[in-house]
Amino acid sequence: STEPPSDEPETTPTTGDSDSGWPEYVPPEDRPKITAYAGKDKVMIVGALGEFRGEGYDFDGELIEEKARYLWSLGDGTLKEGQNISHFYRYPGEYIVTLDVSSGKNSASDRLVVKVIPNEIIISEVKTGASSFVELYNGTKEEINISGWQIRSGLPAQTGRQTFNLPKNTFIKPLGYSVFPVFLSEMVIPQGGGEVELLYSTGYLADSFSYSGFLSEDQSFSCAVSDTQQKNIYIDEETPGAKNIEPVVLEKVIHSTVTEYTPPVVLQEEEKDLEEAGNTPTSAEVNVEEIQQANVISIVGAGSEVDKTKLYLFLVLGLVFFAGLGVFLVRRERSV
Repeated sequence: STEPPSDEPETTPTTGDSDSGWPEYVPPEDRPKITAYAGKDKVMIVGALGEFRGEGYDFDGELIEEKARYLWSLGDGTLKEGQNISHFYRYPGEYIVTLDVSSGKNSASDRLVVKVIPNEIIISEVKTGASSFVELYNGTKEEINISGWQIRSGLPAQTGRQTFNLPKNTFIKPLGYSVFPVFLSEMVIPQGGGEVELLYSTGYLADSFSYSGFLSEDQSFSCAVSDTQQKNIYIDEETPGAKNIEPVVLEKVIHSTVTEYTPPVVLQEEEKDLEEAGNTPTSAEVNVEEIQQANVISIVGAGSEVDKTKLYLFLVLGLVFFAGLGVFLVRRERSV
């Protein structure tokens, strides 16, 4: 944005002979012209109303007060007419705002840059009762104009709501705290429980603060914001104008021991002579069958404790064992 013109008169270079009767030639860039001033670059919050004030100056550097047209192009597709206008942006970004000033056949233009950032102004602390106050915290690295914003208490439905309007030229510092003693506006935040809301000057909700409980003389409701942007409200010592005292959270870690299932191993090998020839199973054969059945039952009963790989392994070993035993019996039968 350009600066408004100074009050010092400008000298215009001339060429040619004034006695020749011909008019003096003046280059276009040196001819008298009006000027426009759109204001300085600014930072705004998404959803918050901002004011734009334009100025137009005539050939002599005097402010044009009548018969001048002011047309604003606000960079988001919005056009507004008027010397002083207000506007809010719905999305973050950097917008180039252009002001066109026209007076008669003369016109001029100027522009500024508006940086629109997400809202990080929150209600960080609330004191209830007769000495009610509301503390706001600016989480941005920019100074923010919060003129016209509103603090509203959420009282029970039968009593209605009370609102405290922030006066003109109210600013909050970057990463700073501002405390508003709302009782100055005859507004009292009730004890026991309720909700406090922060509203833009447009009436849209900027932040809310729900509380429940009763405070002692030096206590307040404080807010801590987690990494997941979840707000935790707790009661602690009041710290108006300073960082809240965050509570100490003790995390209980429960360690569980998981023991891997090991199937039972039966070591029972009895060497006995065959009592009878033929297909009659020996005691050793019966013992082997019982062992395999017990192992299979144990594995199946273990459920999720034994994976399928172990089950397949035991079955394959069982089949190999029985195949070897069958070969042994066939050869022994032939030898008899």
